[in-house]
Amino acid sequence: MNRVGGTHPNAIGYATVDVVANCRPTSPLSADYFTKEILFDNVLTGDYQHINPYPVTGNYAGGSPLVHIRAIPEGGAAGTFAVTNLPFTFYDLYTAGAPWRTQDRRQPLPSAFMPRFIQGGLGAFNTNLEIWREAFAAPTICPLAYTSNSDMKFAEVVRFDEHENPTYHSEVGGGPPFPPSVKGAPPVSTLNTASSLVPPLSSSGDVGGWLFFNANNGGSRAYSPVRNQLRPSQAWIVTSMYAEGRYAVEMDALAVGNGCSPAAPPSTRAPIGPAPNPNP
Repeated sequence: MNRVGGTHPNAIGYATVDVVANCRPTSPLSADYFTKEILFDNVLTGDYQHINPYPVTGNYAGGSPLVHIRAIPEGGAAGTFAVTNLPFTFYDLYTAGAPWRTQDRRQPLPSAFMPRFIQGGLGAFNTNLEIWREAFAAPTICPLAYTSNSDMKFAEVVRFDEHENPTYHSEVGGGPPFPPSVKGAPPVSTLNTASSLVPPLSSSGDVGGWLFFNANNGGSRAYSPVRNQLRPSQAWIVTSMYAEGRYAVEMDALAVGNGCSPAAPPSTRAPIGPAPNPNP
């Protein structure tokens, strides 16, 4: 087994692991990756651990399973095409040069989540949200990709305390939708729930609750259209709770839809809850 990557003072980013037919140095930035290399066997498993052995900020660790993205249908040689019922796929942003936009067959990820949080209290609890979001533009068009991806808005964030009291960002004439004056975030970010990007705690005194986190970036014309309209962007959120520099736990945030679900409407127009089944 070969080591991937090296030491960096601030480890930032993510890794995508695929089953491939060979070990050539191609990546999803090349159309050859989808026509000659990527395979469709659902055999991968794994997990990750975060270890922080630093007394100044706290000695704690956490871990969770990796995000498992299935190929549908499964199996076949590299470069083969198989019809999939998925409206778009995980690699959609990168498959524009492939013979078929659904060449990778990977199931898409959802965009709306309900992560738990605990913030404050006698134990000085903290919650970080580790967020991955589909980029607005592919990195093949840098520096435009960096510029357009560096400040991607969230569609909406609403905080609920343990008594279901909501708080949300608001402006004059505004409401629960994410206000344009609040800065967004890049595709990969760690967001503490005390951040200005998250609505404040309620006046109830509760230090725990949950968030409705619609991580849709608004869609991009680089994505495949779904039903003749911009589809929601993909995302994944991991909740990391820690306290006293000794205790930590990590878990995937609850997804309230799947990659085939339509974009969640603002809570001013529809109740917050599980996404409806998409129309056929």
